[in-house]
Amino acid sequence: ITPKYDDMVQHIEPLGADIFYIEVTCQSLTKRNAPNLNGKVLGYAHKGDVLAIFEEKNNWGKIGENAWISLNPKYSKRRNK
Repeated sequence: ITPKYDDMVQHIEPLGADIFYIEVTCQSLTKRNAPNLNGKVLGYAHKGDVLAIFEEKNNWGKIGENAWISLNPKYSKRRNK
């Protein structure tokens, strides 16, 4: 199944039972094309945004095709949809 997304991969349709959600708690959180700080910046999520995470790797969450966001608890928290 391919995720449907718009607006810089901000809204994702869940792909399965392993999905979880985060809420951005900092002013802005960088979206990158790889799960590390060297990944190209794709854009930003903002405080209060809720994002679906459908893969986790080294404390980074995949939010779309080639789009990742840090899962550091300084910047976001897990929540229900």
